Amino acid sequence: MKKETKFANIRTQLLGQAGVWAVASQLAIRGHIPIFPGVDYGWDLMLENGLKIQVKAASLMQNFGNLRNRYPGGVYHFNFRNSRLNYPGKRIDCVPRDYSKVADFFVLWGIDENRFWIMPTKQHKNSFFMCSRSPLNEFPQYVDIKRRNEDWENNWDSLNMNLTVETLIESAGKTVEDQEKI
Repeated sequence: MKKETKFANIRTQLLGQAGVWAVASQLAIRGHIPIFPGVDYGWDLMLENGLKIQVKAASLMQNFGNLRNRYPGGVYHFNFRNSRLNYPGKRIDCVPRDYSKVADFFVLWGIDENRFWIMPTKQHKNSFFMCSRSPLNEFPQYVDIKRRNEDWENNWDSLNMNLTVETLIESAGKTVEDQEKI
């Protein structure tokens, strides 16, 4: 049993590292310079503009915990909690981890459909779910989860600080103009 637990841990680490590389390639395509830390500071990548990114990767699951067959087309589940394990490898507790203390953004990679979600670390504390693109997930019960999370998908512009600052300035300017009209 010890070998199986060790292999599962290595597989998880390999998938995590593959996620970092997948995100780094997407960032490079978009003109960013991804910087890899030499030491684990709690973030996976840093951009040339100083933003720190925590990468999470997940595969589609049909059965999730007690929710057997709740997502027939599959669901991605990204866990933002720390789990402490006891000797046989069973979880003894899960506690929320505040990633906002070490990173600015999550970039989540849905491996099976090669999808990316980009969101501030302050936005989610425990976990993030997203349904697959399967037609099986087009039923009304899945609309809410999709609508809640669709704005984060391919939200790469949020990592461009110049664009973000310009947007904030524009929105602040509109607010001032709107107030002057009153």
